[in-house]
Amino acid sequence: ILLLAPAVGNLEIAWIGASILGAIDEGYQARFLPRGAPDYFDWNDVVLNAIGAAVGVVIVVTFTRIARRPLRHPAGLRWAIAVAAVVIALVVAPPVWSPFFETTPGGRLFHRLTASEATVVLTVIYALVMTVRRISQPRDPASPARPR
Repeated sequence: ILLLAPAVGNLEIAWIGASILGAIDEGYQARFLPRGAPDYFDWNDVVLNAIGAAVGVVIVVTFTRIARRPLRHPAGLRWAIAVAAVVIALVVAPPVWSPFFETTPGGRLFHRLTASEATVVLTVIYALVMTVRRISQPRDPASPARPR
């Protein structure tokens, strides 16, 4: 985020780009660096990469002026895209009803996210990123004050 945000000038696009790069990295690891389970795409790592990118957004909002640029697209369009992504994920990779926890070789309990679970979690993280982005926007003095 710290490199993408200044390059693209938009925190939303920077977060989406960083999250996509994390997913591409996981795809590369699943395809070319199998770790015991061939073709295992680790959705947990994709979500953790998105969380790291969201932390980067908070840092950028706190310490730079990039977040103070006006938003270009209405919130309704962004939400429509997010909901469409969740619906597509649920259709393409429906939830798998299996035991919630699996046991790792080291004996620890672990929950492996499915694609549909990961998409829902990513949408929630996206909503949080956009909330931080909206809060960081300067208020227009001509607009009426919002009730608290």
